[in-house]
Amino acid sequence: MANESDLNDFDDLRKKVQNVNVPGEVNLEKLFPVGFMAEYTDYEIIEDFLKEGNLDSGEEDLSERLLRDDWDEFVRENSVFSSWKEMLAKGGEIWMERKLSDG
Repeated sequence: MANESDLNDFDDLRKKVQNVNVPGEVNLEKLFPVGFMAEYTDYEIIEDFLKEGNLDSGEEDLSERLLRDDWDEFVRENSVFSSWKEMLAKGGEIWMERKLSDG
């Protein structure tokens, strides 16, 4: 059974989640800041990561290029992640934690 402290913590978390402002889409620079890139990849900024993975140009939309198998291979070889999906999930998790801690 939850005690009063647990309920207060949950209520505080609920309020923080309700106050998270997500205007439109979160861009890749915010999702993968320098600290994230330096800790989890062989690159310091997402722009260089995309460039080296040949995703900075091309006729396809970036969202389509991010789904290619060769991109997952690049992510595996140049980060601690086994796929783009895993990297994206971790970036989202850390981004949300930052937003919640900002209140």
